Amino acid sequence: MSDPRRKAIVRLRIAIWACAILLFAIQFVHHEIGLFLPAMALALVLLAAAVQHVETRLQRPAKSYARVAVASAAAALLFIALPAYWHGIMWIGALLWIGFTAAGLAWCIQYERTEPLDRP
Repeated sequence: MSDPRRKAIVRLRIAIWACAILLFAIQFVHHEIGLFLPAMALALVLLAAAVQHVETRLQRPAKSYARVAVASAAAALLFIALPAYWHGIMWIGALLWIGFTAAGLAWCIQYERTEPLDRP
């Protein structure tokens, strides 16, 4: 466990769990427990597992595209799921999500075309 990358991943996983527990505790103190809170906590845990899998098991170029996919899933939660829960305007969030995902994918394609692979 002396590898700095593994320590960073463990810290990230602990931070995600702490955020999920904190979110659950805040909701429990202020409101009744609905379906949204456990669903968002589960989504955070699944995102943490996806980040850990991408960072530890994949290599470029698949790693770059998987990072974009995980970031797109997190942006979908932020731009679509939260406004839907708050009964907000979802089409603006959907446009933002599409724009950020397209920009990330365009950057990833350009990066993979121009940067050499780091193979020994």
